Amino acid sequence: MEEKTPAWFREGLNVTCKIYNTSHELYKVTDAKLHCENNEWFICQNETAGKSCKDKLSYKYSWYVGKRNKINLNSFRVFNLKSRLNKEMLLQIKEKINER
Repeated sequence: MEEKTPAWFREGLNVTCKIYNTSHELYKVTDAKLHCENNEWFICQNETAGKSCKDKLSYKYSWYVGKRNKINLNSFRVFNLKSRLNKEMLLQIKEKINER
């Protein structure tokens, strides 16, 4: 079932997830980024190959997850997709809040 793309989806956002590939292998992806190319969302990562995008953001592989406005993570075998804020990003957010 297609869902509206989550508001937190952003180009280059660091994410983690699990991908169950077409060979029935489960990959725990701990270093990945979201990428939108030609109105299609991809997870760029180094674990398993899927539908390829042109710019993999310096990663080895990409995995297709849907159109810009509609995604379907379950159909594309992606589970537990979460944003991964690193300490530097959290500090930047905290500084912006403190500036107000």
